[in-house]
Amino acid sequence: MASFSSLSSLDSDADSDAYPSSGQASNSATPEIGDGRRPSKRARGEASSAGASTLRRITVAGQKLEPTEVFDTFWRWLHERQTIDAKRRAGDAAPWTADPIMQINRFCQAYRVLDKGSQFLIREVIEKGSQKEEDMLFRILLYNTFNKNETYELFQRELGELTWASFDIARYDAVLLKAESDARGRGEGFTAFTGAYQKVAPKFRGKSNTVRYLLLLEEMMEVLPPVLKSAKYAVDIFEEIASLPGMGDFLAFQLYLCLSYSPLFHFSPNDFVVPGIGCSSGLFKMFGSSLREAKLAVRDIESQILRWLVDNQCAQFKRLGLEFAFLRDASGAEIKLQLPDMEHAACEVDKYARFKHRDIPGTSSKTATRGKFSAPEARRLPEKPVLPLAWAHPKRRVARIRKDPIVVNKAYSPVRIVRQRKAENRADGETVEYEIEWWGYAATSWEPRYQFLEDAPTMVAAWEAARSKKGKSSR
Repeated sequence: MASFSSLSSLDSDADSDAYPSSGQASNSATPEIGDGRRPSKRARGEASSAGASTLRRITVAGQKLEPTEVFDTFWRWLHERQTIDAKRRAGDAAPWTADPIMQINRFCQAYRVLDKGSQFLIREVIEKGSQKEEDMLFRILLYNTFNKNETYELFQRELGELTWASFDIARYDAVLLKAESDARGRGEGFTAFTGAYQKVAPKFRGKSNTVRYLLLLEEMMEVLPPVLKSAKYAVDIFEEIASLPGMGDFLAFQLYLCLSYSPLFHFSPNDFVVPGIGCSSGLFKMFGSSLREAKLAVRDIESQILRWLVDNQCAQFKRLGLEFAFLRDASGAEIKLQLPDMEHAACEVDKYARFKHRDIPGTSSKTATRGKFSAPEARRLPEKPVLPLAWAHPKRRVARIRKDPIVVNKAYSPVRIVRQRKAENRADGETVEYEIEWWGYAATSWEPRYQFLEDAPTMVAAWEAARSKKGKSSR
């Protein structure tokens, strides 16, 4: 069982027009601002060099947090990443930015909805094909199962219209087996998954990878429809997804976000958030030891910080002299950055800071990024992005934040790590797999470290500490 505290209103200095539809009253507290002339050495950095006021302290949920220079970098990164997107859509010539880090490294978009996968999901999966609820849900789950545009397009070419009524595991498995065989015949490699695919359930052990994923999809199609119809709060849906075998809390949140682009339910994107490991590391770089102390007092402080960032975005861009190009809906109204965007961006800034602020530690041990960016190979972006039609629903303008804490009752829970080995599938650059013993299931299973880390970070930390201690004692 895993639990999280519910999100509550913040004692922040929220600017009133930052997100007018959040529905959350804000207990104001004024952040302490330096005069911009003599900031402390700790807080100096980019903000002072640009002549902007230095933010020395913010208060979130009664906790005093002291921003590092990465805090200002966070807002500058958002601004620059959105500017790059605008220039590409306008047809401007590369490199689109003078930032040497962003010129050669890949980073996700400032808005999660603008990422390549999200755009494909909205345009090709949700808004094309049968609009029956069961078919739309099936297509979203199918796409999310593999998280690869090319795999979804392969199913479309080989099977025609993708509907729940015609779903047959053997047929879908046969399509992938044939594609793998054909690629092998051409001397090429083939993978149906991206590095972001979700873990399979231990109870499906003994089946091929593809079949196990499709079996999990089948189980989701049985469990989720009634929950989507009856849920009073967004977290009700999240809890059901996260309770399914093979779904960690962060992966469940990502699937929830994919579903939220559809009209299957209507909740505000600012109802709740689940910070991932990369986000946690990014926030630690932004607030340092003051965040560590705050977490001892407020368990869900990271979620509340993300809400503070949403509520204060306009004030922070203004403080730094940045004109952020907010997305606009069909009526021309601005769409502010929302909780999923802030979670997404904190993770990206964690990666960016590995180059920009090498001396500022995070909580993640990763040192690499997802790959290099090549402007000549960059695809041409449409003049306007595709936004979910469902976003126009009036119910999404009102936040409904459940007071009860989030509780996930897992079908299977990890008991311990038995041993580790070199990873057979190097997804996401991972080199290690753990053999996991499960409560509620007799057999063990091998899981990639990076995915199991999302489910059981404390267990992984204890395992690695014990191995490190054992290694030192044997020297």
